[in-house]
Amino acid sequence: MTFEVEQGNPSVITLEGSALGGPEGMQFSAALGELLEQTGGGAIVVDLSGVDIMNSSGLGMLVAASRSVASGGGRIVLAGANENLRKLFAMTRLDSVFQTYGSRAEAVEALSSR
Repeated sequence: MTFEVEQGNPSVITLEGSALGGPEGMQFSAALGELLEQTGGGAIVVDLSGVDIMNSSGLGMLVAASRSVASGGGRIVLAGANENLRKLFAMTRLDSVFQTYGSRAEAVEALSSR
C-alpha cells in the first residue's frame, strides 16, 4: 500500500494497492498524526478508489485513524470504495461507523459545504 497526503479543507489521503496493515499501516498512522498536528484536525477524506483489497488489519487501521481524528474534534469519511470493499464494510458493520461517498469529488464537496 502506498498513500499520498494532500492538506486542505478537507484534507485528502489517497490510498493505493492492498491495504493490509503492517509496516505501511504504521507509516499511514504516522502520516495521519503529522497531518493532525499541522492542520489541527478538521475533516479528512480517505480516498479508497485505488485500493484493490483490504483485510482486518487494514480495517483496523481505518478505525484507529477515525478515533485519532475524532479525539481532535475532526472526522474521517471514506470515498471511492469498490464493490468488494463496500461489502466488507457492510459485513463488518463499519458502514454504520464511516460516512461513505461514491467518489472523492462527492466527499470533498460535501465536507467543503459544512
